[in-house]
Amino acid sequence: SVAILAQAVLTIVSEHRAIGSHPPLLAPGTSCMAGSRACPPAWAVFALLGSCTAQEECPADGGPGCGSPFTRVRKHLWPRARGPGPTYGVTNLTGPADLSEPWYQWYPGATRFRSVVLCGPLIDDESSLYVTSVHAIHKLSTDGQVRIWEYKTSGSMADCPSLWNGVLLGMDGRGFAFAVDIDTGKALWMRQHAPGSGDTSYVENHDGVMIYEADPGNERVLAVDAVTGNKLWEFSPDTPVWNLMAQFPGDDTVLFQDQDSRTYRLGLHNGTLLWKAGGRHVPTPTWSDGGALLGPNGIIYAASSKGQVMTHYPTVGGGVHAYRVSDGALIWEKHLPRPFFTWPVIGRLAGRSDMSVIVGVGSNAYFPWKLVLQYTAPKPVKYGLLLAAAWSLLRCFKGGCKWLALRMIICLAVAVVYPIYVTYEYTQGRGFVRIATFEADVYAFNAETGDQQWVYHLPAWPYVSAAGDSEGYFERIFFCPQRPVCLPAAYSAPTLDSEGVVWIGYHSGSLVGLRDADGDGIVTEQEVISYDTKAAFLHSGPAFAPGIFAITNCDSLHVWKN
Repeated sequence: SVAILAQAVLTIVSEHRAIGSHPPLLAPGTSCMAGSRACPPAWAVFALLGSCTAQEECPADGGPGCGSPFTRVRKHLWPRARGPGPTYGVTNLTGPADLSEPWYQWYPGATRFRSVVLCGPLIDDESSLYVTSVHAIHKLSTDGQVRIWEYKTSGSMADCPSLWNGVLLGMDGRGFAFAVDIDTGKALWMRQHAPGSGDTSYVENHDGVMIYEADPGNERVLAVDAVTGNKLWEFSPDTPVWNLMAQFPGDDTVLFQDQDSRTYRLGLHNGTLLWKAGGRHVPTPTWSDGGALLGPNGIIYAASSKGQVMTHYPTVGGGVHAYRVSDGALIWEKHLPRPFFTWPVIGRLAGRSDMSVIVGVGSNAYFPWKLVLQYTAPKPVKYGLLLAAAWSLLRCFKGGCKWLALRMIICLAVAVVYPIYVTYEYTQGRGFVRIATFEADVYAFNAETGDQQWVYHLPAWPYVSAAGDSEGYFERIFFCPQRPVCLPAAYSAPTLDSEGVVWIGYHSGSLVGLRDADGDGIVTEQEVISYDTKAAFLHSGPAFAPGIFAITNCDSLHVWKN
């Protein structure tokens, strides 16, 4: 025993000396946790204790409380937005047969509209749920009754985290990447390798490497050591990424697409470009805030949308593009009548034995009319009042003060009517957004050939903004000014359950389950179940764990027992 202790002390001292030459891993003001190499004395004590007790207390596969949060092995149930890899978005569990009565609904603030929910839930090995809002990352008990901890930084949250062993890896809107102990909610390290973060993207990890987008314009992809936070490499794609979600085929490479639907394969540990394919797909230039998803068949499927997509013209099309992972060769592609703004899912559908790829297409909704009115009104009101005052003073000098009050009322009325008129035209699809009613479809294609298997047309959405954005706008101005609107894409990402049911959320607020049970190529209304969550969805999509089926919309978490 004495020899073992002596050897442990020598090891600790030698590592402590080596660590002393490194810069601190924590940002100023961030608490230091035992187990972090940023706190050598505390780390040394816990390492010494661990050397005496680990063999007696820890099972072979690790678990909560065993060793370092980075090294103790924990098999999480839904560790990232698209579930366990390498088969993303697919589960061996079954969704609920009835959505009419959720187990519970949870939101991060005092009311639905005190925050914006960015993604989740992640589900760990103890069935705890992790939901990310603009204000914090929240760890919840399985039944949602206990908020176990909240992790906040001095900036807003912007991206979706992921779980790895005993840590949660994420990034805030200032560009600070961090690792959090999932048992305590305390930071283990925090590093800033970029000046900010762009839209709602995904911090992914594999084999100890953490991948995320960098810069407010999403111009770089960064890889850092998940244990230390040290930067490993960076890569600049041909065009910026939008909502980066790295994919890992398990061969020391990483796959992703940029906003122009160009798909890349890099070395995971060195960032070496192995191939890139696609982009600028005919017939028009592309753009999408969706992304590519890796299938279990050695093919990755990329998403695209066509020209004029940023102005929301109703004729904007989209596409899905299948590339072979080994060499980037295009296997097939389909051009669609509507834009593709989410991720696909690849698996076996109900009533079929072959592999399918499911694609949700439809234009994104836009800003709520209340925001347009707010930003349109001040200028004409201000200049209208100035015009009224100048006109009235001029008339007074000429002896015409008799009708001063009437003239000011007329000018004020004109100043008020103008923004109301602009707002009305906007809601009717005659402003800078050229859509008044949104139509959307979910397609199923043969994953190997691209042949269409079925299409389901969702009910049209007759409003210019997504569900929940207008209803919660004024409350969010006060309580969530950094993001008063969710401004989601048309769909959540889809998830495919063990019975071949496609679960997907639409910006009407509806969560739907689609199943062509008889395999006749037609999804009838009798083969669809749905639930109105009252708000649209960002991309993370439905999550599964034993006894849990859950999804987050833009304001809350909805959970069913499956």
